[in-house]
Amino acid sequence: MKKAVIFIVAAVLMTAAGCEKKPKPTPEIPPQEDNELDKPFLTLAADDFTDIDVRLTLVDGQPPFEMDIVDFTGADLGSRLSPCKEIEYRNSYQFPEQDEGSDIYAGICKHETEGIVRASSMCGDKLYLLVDYDDLCGPFRSYGDTHCFSVYSYDIPTGETEELYSYSEPEEEMLVKGIAYADGAVYTISSRLIDVDKGTGAGTYHSSLLEIRNGVISEAEAFPYYCSDVTAHGDKLYIQCSDEKGTFRTEYDINTHESTVVYTTARNSRESLVVETDWYSIDTGLRGQLIGSDEHRAYVMCTDYYGTYSKNTLYTYDIDTGTRYISDITQYNGEPTPYRNGIIAMASVPYWYYIEPELGAVFPLTASQVDSRLQYDGDILYLPSVENNVRTYIKYDEESRKWVDNTDPAEPAERKIYCLK
Repeated sequence: MKKAVIFIVAAVLMTAAGCEKKPKPTPEIPPQEDNELDKPFLTLAADDFTDIDVRLTLVDGQPPFEMDIVDFTGADLGSRLSPCKEIEYRNSYQFPEQDEGSDIYAGICKHETEGIVRASSMCGDKLYLLVDYDDLCGPFRSYGDTHCFSVYSYDIPTGETEELYSYSEPEEEMLVKGIAYADGAVYTISSRLIDVDKGTGAGTYHSSLLEIRNGVISEAEAFPYYCSDVTAHGDKLYIQCSDEKGTFRTEYDINTHESTVVYTTARNSRESLVVETDWYSIDTGLRGQLIGSDEHRAYVMCTDYYGTYSKNTLYTYDIDTGTRYISDITQYNGEPTPYRNGIIAMASVPYWYYIEPELGAVFPLTASQVDSRLQYDGDILYLPSVENNVRTYIKYDEESRKWVDNTDPAEPAERKIYCLK
């Protein structure tokens, strides 16, 4: 194995990128030579690359691309009283942390909840929002369980909202994750345990890809395993899944209704990951997961465990130069997605960053939701950055030593989408 060690510090600050939409000139495409059209397929292995260890450095400057900002802070999402708060139902959802006779419990149950944005998707001038109204059960159960939610469209030029679907059931909660828009419909994921053993609590997951079209919700596809999110790119949906063997992503074709596993991260796998593309294959010699690839680069992430500590390493294969850049991205390993000459990833803060391994540069982009996913609108990648200031409806009064209604005005929740061009 060829080996070189270099520490790259990015010190050049990029010029500020504008937030206004600007017409982009049509690029001139140079004529391709015959040898460009007839590139041979490459069969590569780890020994075909020279390793360069790169120490990542946080850069205090603008990233090398422009970002537009869509601000929907003023979106009217209303407020509702989740049906599980009604006196005839709420005892069924009581937890040890909640005392039914306490002022806290009564205060939570008598107040409506302002809409909490759980997920967002964008297409053209429209945003599509998954909005939760259940603040009684949600905080104490698996994140995403709700008895009351709605799906909205938000028109960016006019600021108008339209409710596309509403769910409100006191006796049956839904675990809903993610939202995506494609082919005139909105999609979300619902997962639940079925055939539960009352003794052990074990069961079988049933996950549904739900399609909302013209105000009607239906099951577009069912999966016999846990699914946690859905995103869209063109006429394809990408669904995050897991089972007892590991985690994987399923590609669902809206036109053919066919599902294909895109990549797998197997637990305790001893097999070397082989990257297969239309232009090359790489036997990496690594037990990791493929983050993404194109004609010029492939990105693989490996996780090593040391007791309670884990380390995430990004391997960037530059096909044109025969270089493999090795970077420790332990603190930037959330939702890594290829973009331009690097990846977009989330830190645990949470905050989005752009990482360019060849330069060793890490550019801060924007704060993020804990559960947000990168989305595509055509070829534009965008980052949801949504605050949910869940209203505290009661507060402790020191003078009376009682919990009383909180009449203090709530700060508006900042909600933005950053579009990367």
